[in-house]
Amino acid sequence: MRIFRTSLLLVVFGMSAGNLAAQTTTEQELSILELMESIREHHPVIYSARAAREQADTAVQRAQGAFDLGIGQTTLSRLNGFYDGQYLEQGVSQPLEIAGAAIGASYRRSEGNFPVYEDFFNTLSGGEVTLDLSFSLLRNREIDARRTAMADAPLQQNIGAIQEQLTINQLLFDGLSTYLNVYRTFLETQALQDLVDLAETRREGIESRVASGDLAAITLTEFETILLTRQILLQESQQRLLQAQQQLLFFWRDETGQTYSPSLLINPQVPLEWPFEDYDFDQEWQRRIVETHPSIADLDAQLQIARNQARLARNRLLPQLDVEMKLGNDFGSGSNTLQGPESYVGLNFSVPLQRNRARADRTAALAKINEIEYDRQIQFDRLSVSLNESLLQLQTFDQLRVLRRQQADIAHELERQERIRFEEGDSDQFLLNTREAAAGQAELEAIAAEVLWLQQQLILLGLGINLLDF
Repeated sequence: MRIFRTSLLLVVFGMSAGNLAAQTTTEQELSILELMESIREHHPVIYSARAAREQADTAVQRAQGAFDLGIGQTTLSRLNGFYDGQYLEQGVSQPLEIAGAAIGASYRRSEGNFPVYEDFFNTLSGGEVTLDLSFSLLRNREIDARRTAMADAPLQQNIGAIQEQLTINQLLFDGLSTYLNVYRTFLETQALQDLVDLAETRREGIESRVASGDLAAITLTEFETILLTRQILLQESQQRLLQAQQQLLFFWRDETGQTYSPSLLINPQVPLEWPFEDYDFDQEWQRRIVETHPSIADLDAQLQIARNQARLARNRLLPQLDVEMKLGNDFGSGSNTLQGPESYVGLNFSVPLQRNRARADRTAALAKINEIEYDRQIQFDRLSVSLNESLLQLQTFDQLRVLRRQQADIAHELERQERIRFEEGDSDQFLLNTREAAAGQAELEAIAAEVLWLQQQLILLGLGINLLDF
């Protein structure tokens, strides 16, 4: 009877704890589509991914900044001393995306006297207007750092958009996987609760039969042991369910993006409305996923950036040979030496004799291309293998869930027939408990097989970045 009293205390304690939880917690049913909408609309991870992508979107504008029209001004005034010259120069410059060229125009004007070593500052009374053009003949003629940045900018934008896609897809996958965990533990808890309820409904009958001498007292003791075992399993399952519900709160957000109170217990929708039920994982889907997968596109963009850097590295090996041309004309009165138009042509040449840094940069750039090409092949092969493996598992899990459900249905039918025989006196408690335990275990295995099948579909959808389509 001590076992009976212990069982009674556990039941009373469980009821008290349940009443306390009911006073401090609330429950809410949540569907998969509602969860996905909440993640997309309100989750801070989405906001973070969007902000990161917006940073990448500025790449083009940032690269264009290297070709911005520039304006400058220089002034000079002698405040004391023998000379009293004053000088002003203003100019605009526009870099071009051709041959490393730049065009510019300037106006300068001076007044007063300058020493002979500053004769350059002298202009006629109306000032001097100058037009200039510079361009490269060797290094920077085909490509330079500015044009490389312009070529890389759209690729960086693509990478930013791809990273946003991957982040959102992964978040949806994690959230739905957590939901399926809640769904599984919820159904398991219900199945174990049914076993406990079934045992408790039989206890009164067993107590009466023991009291009347129809059954031995040890029968009740044995029954209490079975009941305690089921109550312990139920308690463990309830704990797992509570833990899974708390984990789901990370993904289920209110309209401000904040988590709900831990006192909110989220229950899954039963029966489950699975939005991906009719998705067709055919050969065309496999081909499209492998060829257009964002991870491949990301590597393609990185590969093109690496090739651009390799071109830039080869450019740095060339000698620098730049041409500069100027045409100027003074206006107004003044020295005869400043009358009439003037033109200039300059040629600038330079080259490092050893060029070790340029050679190292070229070698590293070529090695980077090889690295990314190998990574792309590895990712392509990994995707192909993962898809084939996952599709085979999906087929296996689909067959297994059907068999597990059939097994559970048969076990429940055997348990029902055994209960009828027990009530008619043609069976004993040992056989009935065995049938009940087998039916309960079969139900748990059927639930696990069903969720594994759903999880495998989710894995394929996540692998193909198809969660963004829903």
